[in-house]
Amino acid sequence: MTAQADTPDESWTYTIGLTPFDHPELVIVSVGQETAGALLDALGERVRHGDRFDTATGTVVDGAPVGLLPVHPVHVERGLLDAWIDYYQGFGEGEPEPRAIQVIVPDWFFCADHAASQPILASPDAQMRSLGVTPPE
Repeated sequence: MTAQADTPDESWTYTIGLTPFDHPELVIVSVGQETAGALLDALGERVRHGDRFDTATGTVVDGAPVGLLPVHPVHVERGLLDAWIDYYQGFGEGEPEPRAIQVIVPDWFFCADHAASQPILASPDAQMRSLGVTPPE
């Protein structure tokens, strides 16, 4: 699922479908849809084949090291995983609790103007303008 804003800086892409594998969904922020989709597809395929990712370690995808961080629940409350929530509510009984891990791509994925531009969703204060919410004061 991709939430595309006017600029890639404000977009995010996430998986829907890792929950049945007892794995948190994966989220990439401020990365173009094509790149984010390819990374998430590769990581999702690894989960479907038994890999488990946690926030204590990073991993490597097609030679690129990526970091893994927990997503603070406040971002889910602000709408980060709304399509995921809609999807699982459609099943009716016993909705799972939304869990997500943010995938942090290396700065060299970006031009010089956008390096280090990924909001870190482990913090409740990370701003994602496209959600229309600013952090509490």
